Amino acid sequence: MNRTRTGQTAKTGRITLTALLILLTIFFLSGCTQGSGKEKVKTVSCEVTMTGGSGRASVESPASVMEEKEGKKVQLVWSSPYYDYMIVDGKKYQNEAESGKNSTFTIPFEEYDKSFSVIGDTTAMSQPHEIQYQITVHPPGQSEGKSKSNSSKSTETSETGVERGNITKAPPIPGLKHKSRVKLAAAKEFTMDRYEKEGKTYTLLIIGAKDLFLLIPEGETTPKNLPKNITPLETPLKNSYVVSTSVMDPIRQVGGLSGVAYTGTKAADWHVPGISKRVKSGKIQYAGKYSAPDYELLRSKDCDLAIENTMIYHSPAVKEKLESLGIPVMVERSSYEKTPLGRLEWVKLFGALYGKEQKANDFFAGEKKRLEKISAQKASGKTVAVFAINSSGGVTVRASGDYLSAMIRSAGGKYITAEPDSKGSAHSTWTIQMEDFYRIAKNADILIYNSTIEDPIRSLGDLKQKSGLLKKFKAVKSGQVYCLEPGFFQNSTRTGDFVEEMNQVLKGNSDKLKILTKLKK
Repeated sequence: MNRTRTGQTAKTGRITLTALLILLTIFFLSGCTQGSGKEKVKTVSCEVTMTGGSGRASVESPASVMEEKEGKKVQLVWSSPYYDYMIVDGKKYQNEAESGKNSTFTIPFEEYDKSFSVIGDTTAMSQPHEIQYQITVHPPGQSEGKSKSNSSKSTETSETGVERGNITKAPPIPGLKHKSRVKLAAAKEFTMDRYEKEGKTYTLLIIGAKDLFLLIPEGETTPKNLPKNITPLETPLKNSYVVSTSVMDPIRQVGGLSGVAYTGTKAADWHVPGISKRVKSGKIQYAGKYSAPDYELLRSKDCDLAIENTMIYHSPAVKEKLESLGIPVMVERSSYEKTPLGRLEWVKLFGALYGKEQKANDFFAGEKKRLEKISAQKASGKTVAVFAINSSGGVTVRASGDYLSAMIRSAGGKYITAEPDSKGSAHSTWTIQMEDFYRIAKNADILIYNSTIEDPIRSLGDLKQKSGLLKKFKAVKSGQVYCLEPGFFQNSTRTGDFVEEMNQVLKGNSDKLKILTKLKK
């Protein structure tokens, strides 16, 4: 009897609980859809601009804005993971992002198009620092923070400076008159605009359509009221810190090494004789790799610019600290060019930085003529694969969109695509299994072993020892295997030399090679 009552009581309790949950669900749903509307949240996308600090930190734009009856909130995603809190109207807001992700905060604001002050605390330096910024959230649907009444004005500048984005024409700069945009033959990742003041020429560099640098002629001063997101650089550079290894060669090529004081590569790791000699002699000092520079050395010797590649984005605190010390950071993007000629044309940018523009223009004109002459020839139709074998037996291959692959095509070869399906990927190399490489490249006419990432090999016998499958490759059987010499990628201006040698190899001529070495039998 008691067991029956207990069971009925439990059953009744379950029914009552279920009914209660249903009623609560109905209540909340009706409150969200049919109530007074207090719980409704409208999320929109809005442009955000920010000023203050060093002018280097940024927040993502557009940003998500939550509109409620009680007010508006904006979710700010910083360009760095090192902000641990923000203060708005005396109230502290903690970082919402996961560890290692860029700092994120959801903060309130009152009005669109009205600047308000915030404080961000960054831990990127040796001691935490609270930095004050001004944030402006612009109305939904109004890009670049322009109200309808201002829509007829230039959309490229605002009170905070030039918009970081797809700048298709030169922005106005207070006190300077724009004269022309330099017509580039192939490069797409930077632009050069000429401005003038009292007969003096200023050059604005825009890199990746977002980073802006104004080159100040020797003896002149920075224009007043220069927008904060344009970094002024006194030229020619005299004490630069060149971290991007491939950049040193074009600087050498135009005669600008005297303006380089520091490098991120040790003397033993340089394969370009002229550069290695200067590092060994101390004329160029090793100042630490990109992720661990010697800040004290750079600051004590008045370093005027750090030239990095995009690897620096993996160490955002380093970039931020360099800039906090007054050392501008330029992130070069030459490796993102789609054509060999486009990558080579970056020599003009470095010529401008080091006061060697005429030499840079002359060098590029000669290389352009040389490459165009080879590219105009009929393609050989021969297939080429580039590879290296790592210590685990995996095969590292170059991506089909990589500039080395593009140089092979310029030489008249047909590059064999060996990477996985990678549409939209920025990878330049892939690692695959030997069996997959065999399936893809066994019938390649020519194989090139990439010793820039693995130890060089000098004979077909050494190659075959790395895998029994290699002896079955057509190119191994015919002896058409070549080794790309170490340091090739440091010799970034030797594009013409490589294309010329590759063209000769495709024609069956392997004499007098300097970049490629044919493996002995």
